[in-house]
Formats: sequence, structure tokens, C-alpha cells
Amino acid sequence: FENLNLDIMKFSGIWLINYTLLFVSLLSFANFRWLKNTDFNAFLLVINLFLIILFLGNGLMLLGQLRTSYLHPELAPDYAVSVNHIIIRYISLAFFAVFIYSTYRFVITGFQVVVFHQIFDIALSISVIWVCSSELINWLSLSGSTELYKHWLSILWGVFSLMLVSYGIWKRKKHLRIFAIVLFSGTLIKLFFYDLTELETIPKTIVFLFTGILLLIVSFLYNKYTKTIFEEN
Repeated sequence: FENLNLDIMKFSGIWLINYTLLFVSLLSFANFRWLKNTDFNAFLLVINLFLIILFLGNGLMLLGQLRTSYLHPELAPDYAVSVNHIIIRYISLAFFAVFIYSTYRFVITGFQVVVFHQIFDIALSISVIWVCSSELINWLSLSGSTELYKHWLSILWGVFSLMLVSYGIWKRKKHLRIFAIVLFSGTLIKLFFYDLTELETIPKTIVFLFTGILLLIVSFLYNKYTKTIFEEN
């Protein structure tokens, strides 16, 4: 067992997920175009949400392990490590993007109940921030950074929260604004109790300044569009 090339199993797992995403995307299109079965569409929604969780949890984990193998070839000196360990990441993200589009275009549009659209909005928001966070960690790892889970990640979450609040106000989507506030609150907790524990004075000042600017922008948006928000409620 110690002589096995475990990366082959990881590649196998990734391609199994990729092909599953493609298959379900084609199945969603087939039901939208020809079958037009409402019950099957509800079944596809459940399956698609499960596959989103599978990709974000297991898929990105396998891709991270392949990146580790690429950065540390000495862990398996008997086997060749190539740039394919990194390229597979973007192939998988392309499959996932097609899958997300097909879910929105061919599954969600079949539901008239608002709650299903809200569930998809939340799932899409989680997917975007999760994938972006994973991509940031990937590039920080490739650059040799040792602070993979600290302030850069918090800055990303803060910017995404601001964008989500703005979009929620623009499109009058209360559930997205609530999700953005929850994410931003979690970012602040992470910032104060984890990120700043070992930072020096100047980086701390920069992080505090950036956080203050984000808070001011969010406060400005809520004050400016208070009438729009109350009309929506």
C-alpha cells in the first residue's frame, strides 16, 4: 500500500465528480427541453444541491491535495508530478460552472414558488465565496505564503459581503442582504480572534482601516436606500 500512487485515486475521484456534474447538467436540459416533468424537476433540484455540497466539500479537498503533491513532490518520490496537478483544478471549475448555469437555466426556472429561487441564490452565494476562497488559498500556496487562512481571506470575505449587500439592495433581495450581514459578522469575529493575534502594528492598522471603510460603505448604502428596503419589506 505504501508504494501506491495515491494521486491516481484523487484524479479518479475528481473525474468521477466532473462526469457526474456533466451528466446531471445534460439530464436537467433533457427534462427542460423534452420531458417537462415537474416531479422530476423537483428531484433534480435536490440532486443538484447535493452535488454542489459534494463538489465544495470533497471536490475542492481533492484538488487541494493534488496541489500539495505538486508543491511537495518529495512526498511521493517514486512518481512523476506535473502541472496537470494544477490544470485539473480549472477543468473541474469549468464543469462546475456549466453545472451551476444548467441548474439555474433548466431547473430553477421551472419553479414558481419564490422560496426555491431564494434557496438557489443562497447556494450560489455560498458556492462563489467558497470557490473564490479556495482559489485564493491555492494562489497563496503556490506563491509560498505561510498565512493561508488569515487576513487575505478575511479581506476577500469582506469585499464579497459588500458586493452582496449592494446586489441585494439593487435587486431587492432581503435574503441575500441577511446572508451578507451574517458573512460579514463571521469575518469580523475571525478577524479579531484569529487574524490579528500575530500581526505587527502596521499590518494591523491597514486591516482595521480596510474594515472601517467597508463598514462605512455598508452603512452608507443602508442609509441611502432605506426607502427602497422598507418598500420591499
